[in-house]
Amino acid sequence: MNIEFMPIKKIKSYLLLLISTVLVIGCNDSDTLQGNSVIPKVNAYTEHASKGFDFNGELFIHLKNNEQPLLDMVALGAQQIKSDNPQISNVSIINQAENTSSSSTIVLNDFVSGFQEEEYQLEIGKDIITITAGTVKGAFNAFQTLRQLFITNQDNGYLPQATIDDFPSYSYRGLMLDVSRHFFSVEQVKKIIDLMALYKLNKLHWHLTDDQGWRIEIDQYPLLTDIGSYRPETILEKNFDPFIGDGTPHFGFYTKEEIREVVQYAKQRNIDIIPEIDVPGHSSAILAAYPELGCTPGPYDVSTRWGIHAEILCPSEETFTFLTNVLTELVDLFPYEYIHIGGDEVPTRHWQQNESVQLLMAEQGFTEEKQILGYFYNRLNQFLLERGRKAIGWDEILEVDITGQTNVMIWHEKELAKSAIEKGHHVILTPAKTNYLNYYQGNQNTEPLAQCCLITLESAYQSSMEIEGLNESEQQKILGGQASLWTEYISTNSHMEYMLFPRLFALSENFWTKPEHKNFQQFKDALPAHLSYLEAQQVNFKPIER
Repeated sequence: MNIEFMPIKKIKSYLLLLISTVLVIGCNDSDTLQGNSVIPKVNAYTEHASKGFDFNGELFIHLKNNEQPLLDMVALGAQQIKSDNPQISNVSIINQAENTSSSSTIVLNDFVSGFQEEEYQLEIGKDIITITAGTVKGAFNAFQTLRQLFITNQDNGYLPQATIDDFPSYSYRGLMLDVSRHFFSVEQVKKIIDLMALYKLNKLHWHLTDDQGWRIEIDQYPLLTDIGSYRPETILEKNFDPFIGDGTPHFGFYTKEEIREVVQYAKQRNIDIIPEIDVPGHSSAILAAYPELGCTPGPYDVSTRWGIHAEILCPSEETFTFLTNVLTELVDLFPYEYIHIGGDEVPTRHWQQNESVQLLMAEQGFTEEKQILGYFYNRLNQFLLERGRKAIGWDEILEVDITGQTNVMIWHEKELAKSAIEKGHHVILTPAKTNYLNYYQGNQNTEPLAQCCLITLESAYQSSMEIEGLNESEQQKILGGQASLWTEYISTNSHMEYMLFPRLFALSENFWTKPEHKNFQQFKDALPAHLSYLEAQQVNFKPIER
């Protein structure tokens, strides 16, 4: 592959191109979208001629802006376009400021005002594709749309002449990946990040700790990985009673160097990573390493079975020292403003039976043990706020008094979002009934082992981001949505990919495309070209019924 920056003197023979930066376009409703098969569906598309831009042979990318972040993004985009399309013989980047032209040229205009952060416009002509945006993020999204247009039109070798004006409905478009129950390598995480970026997902919620394993290196507490990242075996399928294990040790964690590598890799692809350290429940792996943080003498073990566990952290000063030290290292590793601190499924039996906890409750004026969850959350949230960060918590935190700025991740009934918004919080929707991709997607007798329940491709697609009873300003507090993949029954890369695709495509369209532009049949018609691309990239997926 040869991707190079071409000196202007090498292209003197190219004709001078006058590029319009006029942003007003005549656009039809995107339900008229024909032939481009972009997922998520663009919000405005007008086709001018069925045959236009020829992308067989050499391709040029001409920049009007030489700022380094844009250069880096375009270099990545050029590499991806060349890799995706064998009929493109070469991609050359022209980064001089003068107007130049050639056949098969992508021109990236100077950034302009008046565009949303992730908005872009594509003008596809016979010889020139013009990209206009207001930020690097907008230009990045334009490149991902172009990648899809090239991929889905490979048989023709040309794109229709068209105008696309596109922007997301929601700023948060996420995927939660649980690597605690089963550990996945850096290479596999990068593979998922690449696909997220192509389909305009921009947040990776990385569930790094749980009862079954601690997956991130923490310098101050080496036993978290020496002990907490290892379990001697895993429950075999769903053999809870009597317990039957598989007899195979499961282990793994990410070093700090690997974390930084993945964070940078994601950043280059317009994806922010949100780490999750799930406390005070789901803490068996922590307690196995540091039993003094519990409310009972133990013994504690990294769990070999799934479900809600009684083992929780004790609200002692020793525990808060531990947690703030861990969060300090996370703040250093993850530059995005949010850190997820859990708060879900916290049984209180050990708090009820512990004398020091009861004294704490009396001091704080608490009448119920569950109020200690708010005590935990508020202390950690305040610690993050003082360091310029904000917390995210699961929707159980709505049951207690939460102070300060925080986002609530809704995983129970999505109507809980209304309660969160009324209390002044922003919300992220990942309701289990529609967004948990660890659920079956077909007949349980023929599908791979899954957690429970059923979410078909259509039910994922038809799920709504709207909450009844909210006015327009309240609706704005819905930051976006997230697909979630819990990996209790997912131990291989192939199984993980099968559960994600193509349902993740359906949810990506929910998060990006305006509801009035969505159409399930058109979505299904677009899928075959994308599934062929997944197959070419050696990504597993569930075939669709035509």
